Amino acid sequence: MIITEMAVLDGMGFKAGDTCYILESNRRVRQAKVAGKSGEFYTIQLVGSCGAIRLKGSRLFETEEDAKKSMYGYVSKEAKRKYEYVDVFEGRRVNRSPHM
Repeated sequence: MIITEMAVLDGMGFKAGDTCYILESNRRVRQAKVAGKSGEFYTIQLVGSCGAIRLKGSRLFETEEDAKKSMYGYVSKEAKRKYEYVDVFEGRRVNRSPHM
């Protein structure tokens, strides 16, 4: 059922008043509100700002997590756990090199 809802959203896109997320300079996720649609472009207003910008629908994301996943170099929390170091003196995992 969830997959069907996502497929419908991808087909229809966002409507005016919907909340979406965008990725700014591939570094920061920003929340925005959809103001309207013209062709394949959406007019959105960033939350906390007065102006509006137009972006293609492919640049808008439904959730903040979806926007983070599209970042260049994004590594999930599960993947990060694989590369944690084991502190041989204390026997627990830490996020720093034991050689420092």
